[in-house]
Amino acid sequence: MSFFAKNLRYLRSLKKINQTDFANIFGLTRSAIGAYEEQRSEPKLDIIIEMANYFNITIDDFLKTNLSQTNVNAYFFKQKNNELKNDLQKIISELQNLEKNL
Repeated sequence: MSFFAKNLRYLRSLKKINQTDFANIFGLTRSAIGAYEEQRSEPKLDIIIEMANYFNITIDDFLKTNLSQTNVNAYFFKQKNNELKNDLQKIISELQNLEKNL
């Protein structure tokens, strides 16, 4: 069972974005978003990928995890924390390379 429809509605509401504005982000219609959320239609894979990236979640979690039953704020914090760690590691590596070249 996919949690896509439920997660889409839940995450969109967390970001406080209406169906029309959300649809415009992806070049879709408001009725398409409504159909996805009501499980009357399913988006193509490339749209699912774009939406997962927009929400900064994995496709696996988007489809397989009931995010309304998780602490999404903690999840997003963990994701952002991991991104910041990766960025910091890149900066440290670049500084070390600069130091070697001095």
